[in-house]
Amino acid sequence: LAVDTLGRLFRRAHDTGILQPLHPRRPISAISLYADDVMLFYHATTSDIAAVKEILNLFGRASGLKVNYAKSSATVLHGEQGAPEMITGLGCSTAALPVTYLGIPLTTRRPSAGQLQPLVDKVARRLPTWKAWLMNRAGRLALVKSVLSAIPVHQLLAF
Repeated sequence: LAVDTLGRLFRRAHDTGILQPLHPRRPISAISLYADDVMLFYHATTSDIAAVKEILNLFGRASGLKVNYAKSSATVLHGEQGAPEMITGLGCSTAALPVTYLGIPLTTRRPSAGQLQPLVDKVARRLPTWKAWLMNRAGRLALVKSVLSAIPVHQLLAF
């Protein structure tokens, strides 16, 4: 519930012009909240980075929840010259694409088979336990098909 307030702070900053819109004509959500994970999407400009840091600090002062910058990272997709140096001002590490978020590799292009292999391996590791359940062959097949068809949906929900 507290992170919903963080989402509202970022929306307010966007609506008031403190933060630049991500797209000139379409409203695009600039924040993804899942449990205690937060993913922010903003321009790699000095003003936006300073605003993001101030919003996070304001949220921390108001809620008592602090950002663990040691566990946080920032990735620059496109930005001003020197954007990686600006990000170091946030106090977190920089990461290159692809990055993993909620078990899904995030890239600007379609993920390669190699990038999806850890997800496939995770499902494959669980197959033996599913086989051990007291379920007939048709039931196990339905379960495997359900999991495999849910993977693309899970990827979409990560955004």
